[in-house]
Amino acid sequence: MMQPQGPIISVMLAVADTPTAVEWYKRALGATVLWSLGSVAGLEIAGAPFFQKGKGTRSFSLSKTI
Repeated sequence: MMQPQGPIISVMLAVADTPTAVEWYKRALGATVLWSLGSVAGLEIAGAPFFQKGKGTRSFSLSKTI
């Protein structure tokens, strides 16, 4: 991972199924898994970290559009 030169902004993506989403990001975008707890995972693409959170007991609603 590259050394940060300043603040880093990371996003948390709401996904329906974290393991399936992780596999898609790995195949489609070349993401690297930093860590995974099943329903929550940290990934990285080209040094940019981001997180995915699936449905669970403490879930938030998934948006259909942006």
